[in-house]
Amino acid sequence: MLEFMKNVVQIAIAHFWGFNGVGMHLALFFATLLYLFAVKKKGEEKTRNLILGYSFAFAMVYVFPMSAYIIMEYCIGEAVYWRMFWMLPFIIVIGYVLVLWLFQTEGKKQFLLFLCMAVVMIVITGKPVYTQENFYPAENEYKLPQEAIDLCDFIKENRKEGETVKVTVPNELLCYIRQYDASIQMPYGRNALTGQKLGKRRTQIYEMMTSGSIEWEKMISLLKKEHSNYFVYPAEIGIEELEREGYAFLGNVDGYSVYYCENME
Repeated sequence: MLEFMKNVVQIAIAHFWGFNGVGMHLALFFATLLYLFAVKKKGEEKTRNLILGYSFAFAMVYVFPMSAYIIMEYCIGEAVYWRMFWMLPFIIVIGYVLVLWLFQTEGKKQFLLFLCMAVVMIVITGKPVYTQENFYPAENEYKLPQEAIDLCDFIKENRKEGETVKVTVPNELLCYIRQYDASIQMPYGRNALTGQKLGKRRTQIYEMMTSGSIEWEKMISLLKKEHSNYFVYPAEIGIEELEREGYAFLGNVDGYSVYYCENME
């Protein structure tokens, strides 16, 4: 039990450092909390108590092993536990405390000096977002990889009237297929990349697609049980087993081969 609790706390702490990254806005937020705790300003007691009480309650829920485990396992998933920090009003609290601090100064010159100091503090504790890493020219108006769009259009052209399309694709396309065409179903999507539970059959398909080492007889059996009538795979890898087991080769699209099976029995 102690080992379990220790592991959960370690995971929570690791997510904290991962969320903090190389910036210092979390440190600035904690500094504002210390300021509120140390300084009581008349007329601001309710706001002060609300911020401190909420932040303390959040910290307890975040690090307490049982609550952390429940949230990781049954709510948002362990892989994205850092999203819990979205519940903290960083910007509001930092801005509120800086305004309190500024209006305690006397005289216009001192006020302007402290205002400049506050702006500089926010700038140097943050990280620029307008970088090549975060922004690059979009390939198309949808801002999706062109391969995903072309594959969806190709499948749409070949699907039969009234047919339900369920496609299994390589991992690099998982997040984009249904963004472009929500009528296309998939055994799994982004949920697989975030480590959420998929069920035994879907997990086996995902693991084989991830490893690149596929037992094709087993894969085909799983695809048919999952009613995945379309299958997409890199074109440089020919798959004779698919065609032997009823999947017809439809064509190549942007470096991917598209296969189709009408009979899912």
